[in-house]
Amino acid sequence: MASDLHDRHLYQAGEDIILEGQEARHLFIVESGAVEVWKWFEGNKKSITKLGPGRIFGEMAIIDQSPRMANVSAVDNTVCIRVSEMKLREALDSCPPFVKALLKILVSNLRSAQK
Repeated sequence: MASDLHDRHLYQAGEDIILEGQEARHLFIVESGAVEVWKWFEGNKKSITKLGPGRIFGEMAIIDQSPRMANVSAVDNTVCIRVSEMKLREALDSCPPFVKALLKILVSNLRSAQK
């Protein structure tokens, strides 16, 4: 699966991968290591979740074309496979329209729940 996606990138422990508010250009698959999804809340860093190998992050902003809603940083030295927005859109184009609509609704619901 990884070889036909895009590129692998090594992120050093503590390195930011995604910053809240950024425009989305990739989604990421954790190949090894771990990442932390977090937000600033009242001036303090609040951890939302940690994701390990096989987990995907950064997909919501591509699906609904909205800015990133959280920060993601490498917990350990972490290898992620970066999948471009174009590659994801190509895959979604082959889906029936109701599947694309369902994904947008799910992302909208998730965004609303996190406010």
